[in-house]
Amino acid sequence: MLGMRCACAFAVVLIPKLITGCHCPVSWSACQDAVTSNLVFIGTVEAIQPSLLDRSKPSANPNWMQTPEVFALQQDKSASGLGRLKDYYLRLLSDLPEISKARIQSAKTQEELRGVMTWILSQGTEVRFKVKTLFRQDDDDADSNSPKRAKTKSIEIWNEPGDCGISFQPGETYLVYATDDEKSGHMETGVCHRTARLSDAGDDLAYLYFVQNGGSESIRLEGFVTSDIDQLNPNRFHYSGKIQSPVSDVVIELKSDRAARYSEPDGNGRFVFDGLSPGDYQVSALDATFPARTKVLSGPRRVDVKAGACPGTTLLVIIRSLRR
Repeated sequence: MLGMRCACAFAVVLIPKLITGCHCPVSWSACQDAVTSNLVFIGTVEAIQPSLLDRSKPSANPNWMQTPEVFALQQDKSASGLGRLKDYYLRLLSDLPEISKARIQSAKTQEELRGVMTWILSQGTEVRFKVKTLFRQDDDDADSNSPKRAKTKSIEIWNEPGDCGISFQPGETYLVYATDDEKSGHMETGVCHRTARLSDAGDDLAYLYFVQNGGSESIRLEGFVTSDIDQLNPNRFHYSGKIQSPVSDVVIELKSDRAARYSEPDGNGRFVFDGLSPGDYQVSALDATFPARTKVLSGPRRVDVKAGACPGTTLLVIIRSLRR
């Protein structure tokens, strides 16, 4: 759940105030995020509510609750003062969901109202998307194993507050990964997901293309090549798309009983094979002179590729082997 992935800090000092800073206890690869998310789609932002919290607007003011007017209203502990403060909040946040407006109206004291406003700010913003392509949707009406296209459907996603949120812009198109948060009941996204502008999501789109169109041949095998033996057991909860002491000047061979495929690691030591079917594979690192000559530098390492999984492997190549 997103509540476990993303940690934002809140405090109440006279007024609710969001403390900047976001920590992601876990992060995933494209395959892992697609598997763990309840909803994955491409969509264009139609609206962001409440608009006062829309960071894409030049008029956005993160300190709107620290104005002298708010401070003066908070000092008036009378019933009429409480009513005026409620009216002030409701006027500024006129496009809040009705449930949030009702909570503001139901507050009996200044302290209770302060708690309500802290809760509202902690919800972030509701972003409405016009969905272009739906890759995954976990609900009673959709089979999550059968990606399908959406034409004119709109979906509302809650964006995490503060630095934990994505800087969505109306009119821009995004690849969105979202999770059903148990505490709030919202479908949420944030920086701890791989949500990104569509033009920045090339690697993810390549993977999702195979998921949508590949049938049984839709699995991604992702791996890394390193010269540091301590990197052979990386922390699987903190994906970064790179490895320490990367090795890139090699050729990666992927063999099965059906065929062999080849690739080269990037500058981060990362390599990818998409469109695989379930089965047993062997991964090896070959000298960069391949195919002129075949010199195995690491492997073969056996990898069991299973349907619905996100297989990976790490190969160790000693640098001196590359210099001979």
